[in-house]
Amino acid sequence: MPRPDPRLLALVDAHASGRGTIADRVFAALYALWAPFDGWYRPSLVQDVSEQAAAVVGAGQAGTAGLADSYLAASTTLVRGAATAPAGVSPAMRESLRHGVTGPEVQARVAQEFRWQIFRGLDPDSALGVAMNRARESASQDLNLAFQRQVADFTRKRQVQRFRRVTRGEKACGLCVAASNRVYTRGDLMPMHSRCRCSVIEVGSVLGGGRIVSDEEYRALAGASRSLSARDLKDVRYVVDEHGELGPVLRNATQRVSGVDSRGRVEGKSPAPPQAKRLDPAHGLNGLSAAELARKEAIAQKSLAFARDNDLSPSLIEWHSDRLRLIQDRIRKIAA
Repeated sequence: MPRPDPRLLALVDAHASGRGTIADRVFAALYALWAPFDGWYRPSLVQDVSEQAAAVVGAGQAGTAGLADSYLAASTTLVRGAATAPAGVSPAMRESLRHGVTGPEVQARVAQEFRWQIFRGLDPDSALGVAMNRARESASQDLNLAFQRQVADFTRKRQVQRFRRVTRGEKACGLCVAASNRVYTRGDLMPMHSRCRCSVIEVGSVLGGGRIVSDEEYRALAGASRSLSARDLKDVRYVVDEHGELGPVLRNATQRVSGVDSRGRVEGKSPAPPQAKRLDPAHGLNGLSAAELARKEAIAQKSLAFARDNDLSPSLIEWHSDRLRLIQDRIRKIAA
């Protein structure tokens, strides 16, 4: 197999690194907005922060699209041997790219997640951690949508008839490697998944027409298939589903994506959190030392104060009171 043009590989690696930098900046800005927030139960305050968060994500989408446009122009120029101009970034890249939902509505789900976790019985710090994980996942999806749409726009405007996914770098995803043999045609919306950092390239290059798998990709595939044998590498299976909000999504065949049913049919928007019971007030208390219980006591006192200060439901205030009482009972028994 002929060696690929090092300039092309450098472009691919630089593009993946640039996408990671943009994503990290967006995540940091979202954390800076939500971490000090204390208006989780005040709709007007949630709306304000959701709008700010949507603007942050919108700027990240525009940056991701601009980076993709520059990369595509440069890589296509190398593949064709003729200058190819960028396609330009649509102003719509700063708006929500999801079907049927606005940017602020997407960001408001962070507050919904926080309230849901508080209802379940988590303390505010733990609930914030879960909510921020959701914010990160959601933003990753939105940035990937921007990349996906820019690829489709570029391939239409610059007459790229066929292209394929390129996976390189230390965070190469086994799922993307498994899908990297698929060829897409001009204007296709390439299926994505959360935290994807793939690039694409016009078929006709060494990368496009050949099959280059880096050590990092093999390690990623090993994580998905638990083996590097030829037989097991073939066992890495992916499916493409049509998500109600995100459009085509790539997933492991053994996993399920919210918004798609078991047969791959669209369910509509991402479902609300499942209706589950609260945790047992004694959850996680068995076998703890006095020092560990003391830490739990401080968290329980903070949680109870939070519930009272925010005028939460009497049943939730009672739950936190019960948990605090159980912790204190255990502390007294150890001290006796």
